[in-house]
Amino acid sequence: MTIDRIILETSHGKDYILAHPEETIAQALRKRGVPVSAVWTYTKPADGHAEFISAESRMEQLSDQPYARISRNINTLGLTRPRASATGTESDDAVTEWAFPDPMEGAFSVTVRGLTQQECVAIVESEVDQVLKDHRDTFGECALTIGTSGGGDSNAMLSAIMASPHIEARNVHPVMMLGIPDWDTQLHNAQTVCENYGLTLNTVDVEDATRIAGVRSFSETRDAFFTRFPDADMEFLATWLLRRVLGGYAKSIGSSTVVIGSNREDILGDGLLRLAQGLPPLTVPFRKVGSTTFVYPLYNVPKKIGDGTHPKFSLENYEARYASHSAGRSVFYHLAYLLSDALPGLDRTYSSGFRKLAQSIGVVDDQLTFDEAIGDYALKGSYTPEQLGRWKAFLTEVKAES
Repeated sequence: MTIDRIILETSHGKDYILAHPEETIAQALRKRGVPVSAVWTYTKPADGHAEFISAESRMEQLSDQPYARISRNINTLGLTRPRASATGTESDDAVTEWAFPDPMEGAFSVTVRGLTQQECVAIVESEVDQVLKDHRDTFGECALTIGTSGGGDSNAMLSAIMASPHIEARNVHPVMMLGIPDWDTQLHNAQTVCENYGLTLNTVDVEDATRIAGVRSFSETRDAFFTRFPDADMEFLATWLLRRVLGGYAKSIGSSTVVIGSNREDILGDGLLRLAQGLPPLTVPFRKVGSTTFVYPLYNVPKKIGDGTHPKFSLENYEARYASHSAGRSVFYHLAYLLSDALPGLDRTYSSGFRKLAQSIGVVDDQLTFDEAIGDYALKGSYTPEQLGRWKAFLTEVKAES
């Protein structure tokens, strides 16, 4: 007898999940969106008594019909039913797609829509403009240092800022730090996007970046970093350098505002990590580092939609990126993607909740504080004494002489 399905039993009824012979029960359940941790898997041999079988059992190995019983009376069937594609929105011009929850039923009724480049642009512009509108007093007539890399996030952000009626083009200063090999490959794309809006991309070469960041050299800094932190990725070092370079560049033009293209998954993954550490989420859309305010206008924009504003450039960016080997970074990003994929809409809810939580407990100006022990800004409570020691040793090794 060939067994090609699993009978899913719930308080809301039964469902039948098709499975290939080489698949395990777990693989088939996950493919349908059913959490394996929520079910008890068993068979009913001839005597009729249920017998546990491992969810890692391959379908082709089974001689009896497998069952999976949801262990609670929650509506798993409603949350895992196949999603509907919106009628009339599919187009040959679609560049991406997104799962939209129903305004009333949420993740229980989800529609997957194909999105054109123009639709992606409209979504990003709406989100960014809302941030700029709500906080127009913060921006005023000040010069904005826009972190620009040629990647999907910064391209989407710059385009949306230039489309906003709340920002004067003369106050927009796109800046790209050079010196990170896979980032540097996007220089031409960054220049192209800037030229499309009549802007000049301000590049900070390796020599100037080294000077602004206050380190002796990029190569020495990189080598020292990986000696002290062999389990970290280049992204950690590059983000630290970028923060110092953009903040320093902003001061050089009389600006105190730096705009960064962190998207919803960035904010969500970061918030989940902070909660796992027993720490409150960081504030968005603003964070203070000394006298500089960092702004995150894309904090509620999914990366997939942001990439749709410049799909060709986004793909080129991903093809140029190095592999990440940081386990923690991978885990929390993956968790953020799983959340938005399994329960569409809940990612936005969490992102909004993290923002409100940070604001409600007053973690606004005291998150990134200057730590005298290391001579740098750091997140309070987010590091161990051992990590603090390693970071202090790293800074001592790479710091340029006064």
